[in-house]
Amino acid sequence: ASKSQHTAPFGERLLVFRLGGTLTDSAPDIAHGINTILRRHGLPEREYKYVVWAMGHGAWHLLKLCLPDGECPLSVDDFYAEFLEYYTAHASERTVLYPGVKEFLETTECAKALLTNKAEAPTRVILRNLADPDLGADAVVGVRYTTSSIMQSAAEVTCYGTAVKFI
Repeated sequence: ASKSQHTAPFGERLLVFRLGGTLTDSAPDIAHGINTILRRHGLPEREYKYVVWAMGHGAWHLLKLCLPDGECPLSVDDFYAEFLEYYTAHASERTVLYPGVKEFLETTECAKALLTNKAEAPTRVILRNLADPDLGADAVVGVRYTTSSIMQSAAEVTCYGTAVKFI
């Protein structure tokens, strides 16, 4: 295949960033949301350090780890539904951009993509309230599996039918 068949429409240089944990610190809002739902159901809260430790494999897995062992009146699926509703409404109350992120993204002259495993609704809230709607990214890509596994081993990802080469 010729080189042009594998080149993204915005050129050959593309920086790909994870949104949560790389550009933003969203752990405070996530932990607060988890503990709010646990309190609603009379369940013990989780320490912030535990929530941060358990993050990285998607919200459903995180919430499963945050439920108490043994008998529990709340299923993981119900916990997820309540959490997503609450988190979407409060996703940018404690979430912040890491220092220097906005300036770096504004002054870096190449295509940029944000990769996130967050649900679309809280992602839109975070981007709308923290910066321009997309932090100057040429693409915001939602993935259904953990972004950490992508960033660790990916060489190429397909987004909307276009092969995008990581640099």
